[in-house]
Amino acid sequence: MTNRVVLAPNATEDERDTVENWLKDFDLNIKKPIKRDIEVIESTDSGSTLKDNYEYAAEITGLANYEASAESLEEAMEGFLTKRDWEEWPVVDLVEINSDNAGTFIEAYWHRSEDPIFDMSAYGHDDFQRVWVRRFNHPTEEPTMWKNQLAKEFEEQDEK
Repeated sequence: MTNRVVLAPNATEDERDTVENWLKDFDLNIKKPIKRDIEVIESTDSGSTLKDNYEYAAEITGLANYEASAESLEEAMEGFLTKRDWEEWPVVDLVEINSDNAGTFIEAYWHRSEDPIFDMSAYGHDDFQRVWVRRFNHPTEEPTMWKNQLAKEFEEQDEK
């Protein structure tokens, strides 16, 4: 069950229209704020999209992790790092998204460019999700890490 659909970081208006039309085919109300069945939102708080021609691949996992197993998520992250050829996909962003109502899931973004146009702070929504981003430039090196304010507060609270 879901109450929102998050568009890919470089989704265009045509892609948004396709998603909205598909939801309408299932008789879901997406327009009226008060009686809306489901909301279609941008991938970033700012609502901006990226270049239409930027090539990346994405995958998600963790939604069926009903026992909230950290091991399951760690295995998924390791699997994402070994899934694609590093010669073709030199940068991998692993995005861990957590909220009290939805648990934790992992998004993986593989970039064909060594200099991704995705800013690590662009993943997730600060007002309702805790977000940790790990950017890997090589599978054996330590990643660059970024976390949003809710993730920082969560970690501080966890330390107490």
